[in-house]
Amino acid sequence: MVFLRETRRSLIALAACLPLTAAGGRSATPQSPVATADASDATPLQRRIPTIGMNLESADLTYYGTAFPFIDRMRTSPGWSAKDLNFDNLPQGTVVMNPKTHLPAGQASNISQVSTVIGLDPAPLPGPDRYVITWEGAGVVRMGYKLASNEKAGDHRYTFDYTGTDVTANVVVTKLDDRDPIRNLHLVRADQLDRFAAGQVFSPEFLTRVAQWSVIRFMDWGRTNGSTIVDWSQMPSDASIWQETGAPIETMVALANAAKTDMWYCIPAHANDVFVRQALTYVRDHLEPSLTLHLEYSNEVWNGAFEQFHYAQAQGAALGQRLKLTKPIGTMEWYGYRSAQIAKLTDEVYGTSSRRRVKNVVGTQTAWLGLEDAIWDGVKLSRLGTPASLFEEYAVTTYFGHSIGGGSDADKAKVLGWARQGPAGLDAVFSELSTGGQLSDDSSLDNLKKPLAYHARVAKRLGLDLVAYEGGHHLTALGYANKDQDDVVAFIGRIVNDPRMGRLYTQMIDEFGAVGGKTLVAFNDVGGVTKFGAWGVSDTIYQEHSPRYDALVAAQRRATQKP
Repeated sequence: MVFLRETRRSLIALAACLPLTAAGGRSATPQSPVATADASDATPLQRRIPTIGMNLESADLTYYGTAFPFIDRMRTSPGWSAKDLNFDNLPQGTVVMNPKTHLPAGQASNISQVSTVIGLDPAPLPGPDRYVITWEGAGVVRMGYKLASNEKAGDHRYTFDYTGTDVTANVVVTKLDDRDPIRNLHLVRADQLDRFAAGQVFSPEFLTRVAQWSVIRFMDWGRTNGSTIVDWSQMPSDASIWQETGAPIETMVALANAAKTDMWYCIPAHANDVFVRQALTYVRDHLEPSLTLHLEYSNEVWNGAFEQFHYAQAQGAALGQRLKLTKPIGTMEWYGYRSAQIAKLTDEVYGTSSRRRVKNVVGTQTAWLGLEDAIWDGVKLSRLGTPASLFEEYAVTTYFGHSIGGGSDADKAKVLGWARQGPAGLDAVFSELSTGGQLSDDSSLDNLKKPLAYHARVAKRLGLDLVAYEGGHHLTALGYANKDQDDVVAFIGRIVNDPRMGRLYTQMIDEFGAVGGKTLVAFNDVGGVTKFGAWGVSDTIYQEHSPRYDALVAAQRRATQKP
């Protein structure tokens, strides 16, 4: 369970530590490609006020997440465990039951109880704590671990007040009967029962948050990193356990429509053309015509920490052999080649409305100036068009501060000193995050200006809009010894909750706008502080203010206010 909970975050943190050659992989172009834009080019760039989008957190789909996106809390259940008649644990997977299916016939006679974990609002949070569970079939449903009070049981209905101080609660079902298998369990906060009865899916608090942003990126909701889905038949459905599979595209489209927000969808790396056509057709037919689809092939294919990098590497080698080329096709050439194919499929599915309703996205690694040349080589190899004719958006990141997460021994010692120093340590770290100069690896916002200007000129030369697919601070504690990590995690918590972090986010947005950046999609919506990072701009969906969240909201208001 811990692996599922933290894999995405740990891989993000690892990516920052990878050497560029490792992240880029073997390529038909040199390891340090000749850049398509001169880094010393001083051609003026047109300033913009970027709109702000948001990446949705992987944990939103889990019982331990704090976004609580769904009215029916059973939606984030990870599945069921069971005990035999002696109340001994049965092997995991013995019971296959989810919100849309029932206990398989013949199993109840050998089972004393089944249970699952679900996410509820911790009692200390403001707001209602009363919940209602309903179900069909035979069974007695109760809360486990004595975390309920004021309990009332009725006909296929159980009402309780949740008293737990954590998000994780336990639902237990006993007295099962094969003649009438239990099914269709729903757990809804009492004040949202009318919404649930009316068919609403998303909690009003979550929907209000999402509706603020210009676009929502579903990379993590689609479990894009590491996905091995090939065919449309493998896509998650309403009956899937979304913690494992990710959300169906139907749910993503429904959220975009409900929030009236553009959607950013990532095609899985292994997906075949049939999958791409089906996905595009569904979005074409169901996403509100006034909303835009931003379409990207996978995510960070350059990133050696992710499975899609290795898949692209193998596919590139195989393609080179099929085409009988004298030099190998590398990871990024394959990425450009496949991205071009997907962009062409978009034109075929959407027809004449494709340029109005879809923005095809192609992305690169921000720090490696010139890596994009390999992408354009792949596009050329596809013989389907030019970057300008196939794509609308060129995507980078606006991350800063990764060097705080551990570099040389001297750098780590310095950061640990700051962490244990009190207010003076905070002053030092904010100076480093803003202008650098104290650590050997400069990951300051000032140091971000050069690559952003470089990529802006690449985008301008190709006639593409510059966007940021992710952005924000990149602070983690993974680079430190176990004995020191608690101090660093606590330090990160103080950093992200300091008003100066909000000012840094405003500075980040302004610098992206200064080079013509159109949209900055922050990473990400909700989550707490751990050794893997503090990615969520809010700790919970109910947190009204935080320095980062407030800065992003203010920036979006600036971008959308009428003159």
